[in-house]
Amino acid sequence: MKHALKSADSIQLATVIELREMMKEIGENVIFICDDEELVSAGRKENLDTLNPRMKEDKLKLKKILEKMA
Repeated sequence: MKHALKSADSIQLATVIELREMMKEIGENVIFICDDEELVSAGRKENLDTLNPRMKEDKLKLKKILEKMA
């Protein structure tokens, strides 16, 4: 077992990993935003760019990203 995750969390992680690979093909980056620390940790182990909006530093990063999009 690679990660000790619940079924739904495993599906979410697998989906974002697949999305990352699809977006790489067109030169885009994917950021995995999740407030479940176990899932964020698993994402980091899969080399995903992650943000946990419950963490102050990540919340500020997310705010900057959203401001750029506006």
